[in-house]
Amino acid sequence: MAGEEGIQALAGIPVSFAGEVRGVLHVGLRREGAFSNGTIEALTRLCTYAGAALAAARDRTRVEEIAALRERRRLARALHDEFGQRLFGIGLTAQHARASASAGRPDLLEHLSALEQQITTASGELRATLRSFDRPSAPAGAVVVKLREDVAAFSARAGVPAHLLVIGEPAPIDAGREDLIVRAAQEGLRNVERHAGALEVVVTLAFEGDWVELVIQDDGVGAATPRGGYGFGLGMLQEEIARFGGEARLQRGEDHGCTMKARLPLR
Repeated sequence: MAGEEGIQALAGIPVSFAGEVRGVLHVGLRREGAFSNGTIEALTRLCTYAGAALAAARDRTRVEEIAALRERRRLARALHDEFGQRLFGIGLTAQHARASASAGRPDLLEHLSALEQQITTASGELRATLRSFDRPSAPAGAVVVKLREDVAAFSARAGVPAHLLVIGEPAPIDAGREDLIVRAAQEGLRNVERHAGALEVVVTLAFEGDWVELVIQDDGVGAATPRGGYGFGLGMLQEEIARFGGEARLQRGEDHGCTMKARLPLR
């Protein structure tokens, strides 16, 4: 098979850190010959660095998962304390209204009006609370948490291992750009799920200077550009990202797999 693909030599180098193997880097040589010792040493160092980066990413994932769990518990307590009492009041007013209706008392309309007002107030408070929940207290890391959840959901849904790597320190992002990054990730993962037939996916979010870049790589066989141009979803995203001064593109790898990139200025 290597000869049919034009690969004359193939090397497999473990990606490891602290004695734990986390993956294997496969490198092909298209010309005749073999890998030199210097090339193998350089690739081994690269795999060591990659193993350390994966270990750091896993540690960061654990920290973010703990922080997300604490935030969910805080929100659950807030919902219980604020809306539990509000719902109790609504239920009590409903009981009074039912008693008035059963007895034919003239205060039925008064109870119904109070019930309507309580429901309207509770509905408004719920909407305001949900809006505040959508923007965590630490906006610099909010996009990472959202992408982590989307990647995990994709992996569970599609049965394909998927990993999120964060490069650089997450920077504050305004709501519009954050929404575009999350939507781009969701669109890219949907394309992988529908068309790629991939065995593994890597999502990278990189912060560099005044830019943030999202990269989704898979090892599948999906075509980079469908006939007639990009699909509707990616085409719309390209237009919106361009309005923010960024760009998005999808390209097929030389041998297999596809790579989707979305790059946006932070301001």
